[in-house]
Amino acid sequence: MQTARTEESHATALPQFAAAEAFDLAMGHPLEGARPLSFQQVMALDEGETYPRAPLSFLKEWGFQQYHIPVAHGGKLAAYDEFMMLVRLLAGRDLSTAVAANITLLGGVTTWVAGTAEQKERVAQWIAQGKHISFGLTEQNHGSDLVANRLCAEKVDGGWLLTGEKWPIGDATQSSAMTVYARTDERGGPRGFSLFLVDKETIDPQTWRPLPKIPTLGMRASDVSGIAFDRCFVPDSALIGPLGAGIELALKGLQLSRTMCGGLAMGAGDTALRVVTDFALTRRLYGSPVLAIPHVQSTLAEAFADLLIAECVTITGARALHVVPDQLSVWSAIVKYLVPVTVEETIRRLSVVLGARYFLRDTHWEGIFQKTYRDSGIVSVFEGSTVVQLHALAVQLRQLLSGRKAPVDATPIFDLSAPLPGLQLSRLDLTAHGHDSAIASLGHLEEALAALNGDPSVEPACLQDLLAHARALQAELGALKQDVDACANPGERSAEAFDLARRFALIHAGAAALALWLHSRRNLDAFMAGGQWLALGLQRVLAQLRPSAVRRTSPWVKPVLDALVSLHEHDRLFSVTPVQLAAKPVS
Repeated sequence: MQTARTEESHATALPQFAAAEAFDLAMGHPLEGARPLSFQQVMALDEGETYPRAPLSFLKEWGFQQYHIPVAHGGKLAAYDEFMMLVRLLAGRDLSTAVAANITLLGGVTTWVAGTAEQKERVAQWIAQGKHISFGLTEQNHGSDLVANRLCAEKVDGGWLLTGEKWPIGDATQSSAMTVYARTDERGGPRGFSLFLVDKETIDPQTWRPLPKIPTLGMRASDVSGIAFDRCFVPDSALIGPLGAGIELALKGLQLSRTMCGGLAMGAGDTALRVVTDFALTRRLYGSPVLAIPHVQSTLAEAFADLLIAECVTITGARALHVVPDQLSVWSAIVKYLVPVTVEETIRRLSVVLGARYFLRDTHWEGIFQKTYRDSGIVSVFEGSTVVQLHALAVQLRQLLSGRKAPVDATPIFDLSAPLPGLQLSRLDLTAHGHDSAIASLGHLEEALAALNGDPSVEPACLQDLLAHARALQAELGALKQDVDACANPGERSAEAFDLARRFALIHAGAAALALWLHSRRNLDAFMAGGQWLALGLQRVLAQLRPSAVRRTSPWVKPVLDALVSLHEHDRLFSVTPVQLAAKPVS
């Protein structure tokens, strides 16, 4: 099919994102209606609440499932930021398909963390065959309270009998296997639960049954259902890791899937921004394109800047898994909290630009905006809700702000061209022991920024803004430490504790974005290396930290908006990193 694109010079994709470019090209442009992952097709599946079998078949044929298998076990999961970009592009087409396709990461990760060699080989074979593995973790009456879960595993000769229900579970019915979290000690407690790898295709069909699909607000094509066991026998070989290690292994595994949620949210944000940018360019109002309205210009530019900051949080979180896996309890919680809520708020603000059309289900770009609006809200809920993530940060705040940390070379987190160490999932920990390499980098950022004085690629006024923002983040960190010290118990589930954690996450985000930009500038195109998007994005981060401050129009709105329009017109991803997308078909 012929495509149209104005020629323009861009930086080439970094090696780890070459697969993403090939993947998007294989999917085709989302407005090519016959493609399995076109907006026309996914909207039809959503309207019919039909499981996305055709899109999933395409993904299997392309080999997407290979990125759920670490390279050590014959797969392609070598760099988590590479995998994250694939997730993001898929989620930009359809969150229902993206969640269904990636539920196996959650279902299989505890086997990669603590399974036997035989279990790892079995899981690798299942995934390579395209089978889905779900994670039977939550229960209807207990939610995220893992210690309260009641599904039990009773020890018998040669194995265990599972009894109880898991609900709601993604792909509970469609999956071929499931990792099941079960009470193995009636007394419960931190060592009272274990994990079992259950092959649904071999267990006695008389001892288990699926629970019905649940109607949902968004992701209507998804299989959100459950499973009930009634003295279902599983062999001793089904036990994952040591007996009683269920809570520990579940929480470690969730660190990977929570980080992946950044990619899911970013995909939704990408699509919403692209749809609205296209609308603003093509829709005429009051005799001119909607984009001529100043408020629309600032809304689009600020949305772009917000998403770029969120992307920095997501990418550095993915790379932190390789470099500082023992800190992932902090990085994953920040990704899982901050990126989805940023995207949700961004989409809400973008809906104003669409006006009534955001509410319509079959007009501009097949009505995908309203589906994206509905779907995106779930990302902040599953894999541990917003309050769960804030609490996970709050309980570590005193240590994280103590200032007594050994130096860690975190450069590979922020330098996107730096090679990453292989996955070391055995180093995952339930606490970061006071370490956050993004926060630790703040002390060096001002000096690194000052060294750019006279660099022709950065406008002096922009550099001054960045220096001011770096100092402001340092000041906010100092103020946060004082407030945490004054808090009687920052680990309690209080409004005060959650607000302290929220502020920490925002400071981390600003530091991560600054550090990524400083270390990766040489690999970015001229606009991204210039830093104007960063100046605007950090201004908005600081506005959340200082909500009473007077809002002033940034001088960087115009160049950021121009870059957004250029990326849209040239079918480029709305990303700090250069990624070419499938070209829009000629009308």
